[in-house]
Amino acid sequence: MKPKNIKAAKELVKLYRSLTIKEIDEASNSVINDGYAVNFYPSKIANRLTGYGDFNCSLCVALREPNTMESDCSLCIHNIDDQSQRDGMYCLRDRTYMAIQRSENSEEFLRAFSERADYIEGIIKSWG
Repeated sequence: MKPKNIKAAKELVKLYRSLTIKEIDEASNSVINDGYAVNFYPSKIANRLTGYGDFNCSLCVALREPNTMESDCSLCIHNIDDQSQRDGMYCLRDRTYMAIQRSENSEEFLRAFSERADYIEGIIKSWG
């Protein structure tokens, strides 16, 4: 079955590719000023910039049933084969996801998002 969030995935790729060092630094300073961290905190920064890391991800939102917080992951672009459908939440298991979480500075963070955009574009192409 073809995923229902391909359009959202294309928009997400555009967002990832539009990120700048300046935006990342501003979000990082905001996270620090809000008391979430004393140093670079990639998951909070990513969440502020893109919705990354929780069920506010635009890919999850695109699959959400009206008036609920539940998304049907079986209709996600990340469910590319039987294994990912059995495992669920495959979106969190790719190395590009972890590279974002492990980035230690703005440059690594931007590079990780560029790689994540490449990864998602590849998935989009695989769906035709």
